[in-house]
Amino acid sequence: INSAVGSEGIAAGQIMDINSEGKEVSLSELNFIHRHKTGKFIEASIVSGVIIGGGNEEEIERMRNFGKYVGMAYQLWNDIVDVIGSPEMREKTGRDMMRDKATYPKLVGIDGSKKHAKELIAEAKQELAYFDPTRAAPLDHLVNFIVSFGNNN
Repeated sequence: INSAVGSEGIAAGQIMDINSEGKEVSLSELNFIHRHKTGKFIEASIVSGVIIGGGNEEEIERMRNFGKYVGMAYQLWNDIVDVIGSPEMREKTGRDMMRDKATYPKLVGIDGSKKHAKELIAEAKQELAYFDPTRAAPLDHLVNFIVSFGNNN
């Protein structure tokens, strides 16, 4: 949890995100921002639960990968919804664009962003397939929620 929040996690991603406003960033840099700003936190939350629940090394690693994929997919959908909006959103769309933030839609467009998010979700579900479907159902529902929120296709 400490590494997810500190200078190797959320703090690093947030600093790079702020410093990248108004600048051109590469896809690699954007992946770093999203991976650290959101992904590390989700990963740490999921992995902590597996460790507390007595998971073995393989289960921990699969859930670590699951958390990485879900974290990235969540941030991608968040970027997409900021552009296209959704009935569930209470805040205005276009906030990232107004601040000239580095986002997936800005770099690869909406369609490219949706495609990549769907690939990440498929990877996450592949990691879940290792586990008993009944026990994995809450995490499967989490993944389905992420891709349904603000999904206008």
